[in-house]
Amino acid sequence: MTSDEMMEYHRQWLQENRAGGSDTSSRPFANIDLWEDERMVLNRLFYLVHSLSQAGLRYYIYYAENTFAKDANDDLVLISSTYHIL
Repeated sequence: MTSDEMMEYHRQWLQENRAGGSDTSSRPFANIDLWEDERMVLNRLFYLVHSLSQAGLRYYIYYAENTFAKDANDDLVLISSTYHIL
């Protein structure tokens, strides 16, 4: 899923779940490096999006899978990000 597709899903979800003055927010809750070598890092950043209203608590979880390259100083350079809904 691209960034634009994720933003559209998020926008639609908020419209459907934000009735009656609800409190809606998105929070990162886990940052996990899945794999690393001398040249690259594969990372997942997980987010919890919730809506609290009179109807109750609703939520969904998504993650950004990020691929980084390491430069000569071992600084990370973002190569790509994809988004996935759990």
